[in-house]
Amino acid sequence: MTYTSSNIARRRFDVVIVGAGGSGMRASLQLARAGLNDLVISKLIAALQSKQGIAPPKEFSHIFAELSIENGCVVRGHRIVIPKTLQSQVVRSLHQGHFGTTKMKSLAREHVWWVGIDSDLEGVTRSCPECIRHASNPPKAPVHFWEPAQGPWERVHMDFAGPFQGHNFLILVDAHSKWVEAFIMKETTTSQTIARLQEVFARFGYTRQVVTDNGPQFRSGEFESYLRQNAIQHKLSAPFHPATNGLAERMVRTLKQGLKKMPSSSPAYLTGNLQQLLQRIRNQRSEATGRAPAELLLGRKLRDELSIMHEKPDEPPPTPQNTKFIVGSHVAARMYGRGDRWIAGRVHKVLGPRNYLVKVSGRIHKRHQNQLCLVSALPVDNLLSEFLRIESLLDSSAPAAELLDSTVSCTDAAEPLGNTAPSPRASPPPGQNDTLQPDTLGEEDALRRSSRQHRPPKRFVFDWFGA
Repeated sequence: MTYTSSNIARRRFDVVIVGAGGSGMRASLQLARAGLNDLVISKLIAALQSKQGIAPPKEFSHIFAELSIENGCVVRGHRIVIPKTLQSQVVRSLHQGHFGTTKMKSLAREHVWWVGIDSDLEGVTRSCPECIRHASNPPKAPVHFWEPAQGPWERVHMDFAGPFQGHNFLILVDAHSKWVEAFIMKETTTSQTIARLQEVFARFGYTRQVVTDNGPQFRSGEFESYLRQNAIQHKLSAPFHPATNGLAERMVRTLKQGLKKMPSSSPAYLTGNLQQLLQRIRNQRSEATGRAPAELLLGRKLRDELSIMHEKPDEPPPTPQNTKFIVGSHVAARMYGRGDRWIAGRVHKVLGPRNYLVKVSGRIHKRHQNQLCLVSALPVDNLLSEFLRIESLLDSSAPAAELLDSTVSCTDAAEPLGNTAPSPRASPPPGQNDTLQPDTLGEEDALRRSSRQHRPPKRFVFDWFGA
């Protein structure tokens, strides 16, 4: 005979009912005697044996047609109806081997029955210490999705990833737009985590909810205090159940897979790869929302190398009109190095209503209108006095309006003013000469130098050994 779990259970059941060294006849007598002592079973037997139609007990009325009497025992089909006094003994016999509820019910359906047998077998499984200690995981509950966020940046999911390629990453995902923020973390402490949050909140504002796992950084008092100060609700996932924070967990996997496919020879290279990957994620359509994260959070797509291909070439800007100076105008340009403050030159190009390229001593300088003075109509003698007057205004910190009024052009007619002799500062260094050659000027165009005597400053020297 093959000894299976079912055979062993049946054998143990027989031993419990019959007793050691007993027989099947003795088991039937024991069951019949117990049935006569049971008030409900005795009424049931009387109803089955009566020819006058005695009503059976209410709990047996719906199956009364299936019941019969064999060897003094009530039988439902091929199963014996067990009296109340023997039910606990039969349950212990069925539970030998600590089989599960399903196998216990299958075994009981072959031999015994009583009212409420299924609930009794389920109860013994739940109350058995050994079955509880070694129980398998319960069936997984249906997936419960988070309530949709009402607007952008309302709920943010956070998680740490790593160590990955020698670094840890802090990942933040907006539940509404699926916008991703990722930071390479040298330390995963609470203070560093808060610093990164402050950086993100400075760009997008404070969120209403933050969802995290039970990491020590997120459960610290410092982190909880920071969230309370900024009116941010903190929601924690169940321990060892990452599916609760599935949005952040899924983004962690996406970033890892993307970075694995990119070169990562150095930390600087890794940073560039991460930013490139983030730009692509933010600008591509999300399957959950059907739109790009940048569109939902910022209201527009990011300008990248793909969108540039659809742009039309830039048209050249129109020539500025009504400018104070024109190309070729003789001006004095303000210089900011050693040497003369004002040096004569010519307007080389008009950049805009207020900006010009000025050619001074063979070099091109960019100057604002406020840094130029029209000198083409000034005689040479008056030019020097005009320079001295402007210089005195600058030294005395004159108001801007007075300075601008002083730079208007004069109306006296005179010959055009040539370039001054180049100062040591104005001479270009080797290899940096402008492509444009300086204008060829006559001797009459040469600017005379100032005849002022520049005296060296008298510096204060303290005489430590004086009287």
